[in-house]
Amino acid sequence: VSNPAGTVVSSAAQLTVNPADTPSAPVITSQPQNQTVTTGQSVSFAVVASGSNLRYQWRKNGANLANASNANFAIAAASLNDAGSYSVLVSNDAGSVASSEAVLTVNAATGTELINNGGFENGSSPWQGSTATVGDFSSYGHAAYKGKQMAWFGGYGKTATENLYQQITIPTSVSSAQLRFYLRIATAETASTARDKLVVQILSSSGTVLGTAATYSNLQASAGYQPYSLDLSAYKGKTVRVNFKMTEDAQNQTSFFLDEVSLMVQ
Repeated sequence: VSNPAGTVVSSAAQLTVNPADTPSAPVITSQPQNQTVTTGQSVSFAVVASGSNLRYQWRKNGANLANASNANFAIAAASLNDAGSYSVLVSNDAGSVASSEAVLTVNAATGTELINNGGFENGSSPWQGSTATVGDFSSYGHAAYKGKQMAWFGGYGKTATENLYQQITIPTSVSSAQLRFYLRIATAETASTARDKLVVQILSSSGTVLGTAATYSNLQASAGYQPYSLDLSAYKGKTVRVNFKMTEDAQNQTSFFLDEVSLMVQ
């Protein structure tokens, strides 16, 4: 450091550079566990591992599962086809480790089915409402979840309302009443708001709205069918209409594809 009066030199400062920490390979501390469920019930597998920057890939019977890259893997409503051995590969830049296999056993649900022709394979009967929504639409590039036929709501790109319902009686004596179905939503909407909707309503035998069990919209669009399960045990002892009601606005189209509707009571 200098000025017109002179200069001065500081004392020396030593710089020490330590090597970066070497990452450790992951170690699994909690393995996924075997599970036994009934069709329609939810399933959740989990793994706990130590290490930094961990990556996860779940597998079924040794094959990688799509969109299964978290520490937890869930199935919203198990079907018989979901049975098998599940494991997860945990990795980081230092290595990888595979979990033990967890066996999922899926038993067929027992009980009484209240919905008739829930897969629409026998046409629209005994469904009532907008029965023109029922058919084989494979020629349009839209496949049913199972079989050939389904219900297709919407897809108009203009203001529209459609509905399908069945009237059923839920016995007072049952302990559970589960409404299950598969739904695929395809949309041209780009807005981040729910413009087009499919509402699952419970109506009285005269058509009065008793409650809304669920609402789905263009915001839940997906490439494939998604399983849903709704508890209707609150309507035990009542004769009600299970009503699927679609409303579409005047903006871009949204299509709702419904299949395999079931209302099992036990």
